[in-house]
Amino acid sequence: MRRKEKFAILFMTLPRVVYDRNLHDRCTDFGETAQYIMKAYQHHADVEVTIMDSSIPGSTMRSLYRKFTEGYDVIVLYTDITDAAMARKMCEVISYISPNTKTLIYGDSTLAIPQYFKRVPFHAAHLCGDQEAAIHSYIEFVRTGEEGVLKGVSVVHANGESKDYPTDIRIDPSEWVLPPIDKLPIEEYQKFSREFKDSTYACSVYVSKGCAQRCAYCLCGPREGYVDRRRSVKDTVEFLEAYQHRFDRFKLHSADLFADKTWVREFCHEMLRRNVKVKWKSTVCLNSLEPELLELCAEAGCYGLGFGIETFYQDRQRGFKVAVNEFENIMSKIKHIPIRYKGFVMLGLKDQQLIDVEYTLELLKKYNVKVRPSTFTPFYRLRDLPVEELERINLEDWNKKEFFHTGNNHLNEKTVYQIMDSCHF
Repeated sequence: MRRKEKFAILFMTLPRVVYDRNLHDRCTDFGETAQYIMKAYQHHADVEVTIMDSSIPGSTMRSLYRKFTEGYDVIVLYTDITDAAMARKMCEVISYISPNTKTLIYGDSTLAIPQYFKRVPFHAAHLCGDQEAAIHSYIEFVRTGEEGVLKGVSVVHANGESKDYPTDIRIDPSEWVLPPIDKLPIEEYQKFSREFKDSTYACSVYVSKGCAQRCAYCLCGPREGYVDRRRSVKDTVEFLEAYQHRFDRFKLHSADLFADKTWVREFCHEMLRRNVKVKWKSTVCLNSLEPELLELCAEAGCYGLGFGIETFYQDRQRGFKVAVNEFENIMSKIKHIPIRYKGFVMLGLKDQQLIDVEYTLELLKKYNVKVRPSTFTPFYRLRDLPVEELERINLEDWNKKEFFHTGNNHLNEKTVYQIMDSCHF
């Protein structure tokens, strides 16, 4: 057991074999969140914050259990929906290895199935608002005992009863932090990308938060809010400039980079003015693409943009998000620009047939758009299920690469798997 000289906080991810691993969130939702807490206590000599990414290959349960014996005051677990059962196991282990340690869960899991975490062995879960602000409020509650500081969390109190503190806090972009590059196992991320994804690791940084689309199956809005907020151009460019020799590529993390085209223009001009030589990619809405702005982005280092398609329907010439003629009209105007486009395709949507999937893939191929497939995951249907039902179903299957919704009578699991496996994303 560690000597209790400081109030100790541990940020960690969970070890689990998954279908595919997206490492972008390690710098953003995991790294930036932990960095926010580190910055909040940087002038508190009696507080220390440790970051440990247990999801990388090589982590063992034994090593984690040993870590828990160090007597942390608060352990914050970054948890996806598919990690819920593992999070419960971890919190049970923590409860008997280190009984005085409090645990807090955050990530997509607590936004999709908050009811799962409102019970023992959990102590708290992020409920709403910016996750870093909610986490900070709970840590302050543990440090001071003042219930009035709690915001955006659900807390399981000593009597075993849970109580929600649903204040929706949104942090001003001027208070956003940057990824703690020197605290993360970047070399392991780069190795993983080379060996398992046959690609180059792109360091990710939040440049905007908030999405106005309100797609029922997406958790971006509940996590980031529905109003676009932006990091300053100056801070963004300075970060890319500072690490341009450390990373070959960057991802500008944004629900829709082009939601603020003035920001994009200013960013590109500043990149060119300062002669920052990096390659970067991002996500946009298809109908926001303009040739003139894309040409400027390409000149400023943009090499890739992804956008949601979901599916096209061959017999009706319409799409889930945009009509076929609108897609072709946009792509015909921008196909000459040296940016690689990636179309996000969703398998298993209601009434989607195999012929629609094949038609969608062919249409994207026609315009040299790379396909990134996922499966339709109606997370919103989990929110109203009792905990007993959540325990019964296999939440590990509720991931965007393997889940198959039986409500689609035209596709089967084998076909979906074959399509997923044939697309190198």
